[in-house]
Amino acid sequence: MICVPIVVSAADWSSCESDLSRVSRQAREAENLASNMQNMEYELERKKSDYENCLMFPDLYDLLDDGCENDRYDYNRKVNEYNNGLSEMQGEMEALISRANNAISSCS
Repeated sequence: MICVPIVVSAADWSSCESDLSRVSRQAREAENLASNMQNMEYELERKKSDYENCLMFPDLYDLLDDGCENDRYDYNRKVNEYNNGLSEMQGEMEALISRANNAISSCS
């Protein structure tokens, strides 16, 4: 008597490979965005500091003599950029999770 293992369910390795490649690409995109977020956070903190310095020491920092309006504008612009980046990062992470779930399904 010869025993041959019975394969109950075989993964489609081509689909598995494709899905894992998509996960890898999505992870790189998320990694790049995270790096951009880190840079944006640094810039945001710098603009906040510039604005606060202008408010506390206008004689030294309000170079345009505009009541720190330019610094406030720059800071608010960076806040908006950062918040948009957060939304984009959330979308990237959701896409990464979706790609990973697809890969789990096709590789199992």
